[in-house]
Amino acid sequence: IGRAHARTEIIALIHGRDTTIITTDDGHTLATFTLDPSSRYQRKNG
Repeated sequence: IGRAHARTEIIALIHGRDTTIITTDDGHTLATFTLDPSSRYQRKNG
């Protein structure tokens, strides 16, 4: 998610390969990903 969000408490919502990362304090969406098991680096959607 990056250095800008270091030490930010998050919740990872995972459904199959689709993942959404939200903050625990206000529910703000930080990132969405479609996980690619063949890749070491996961790019954000959008």
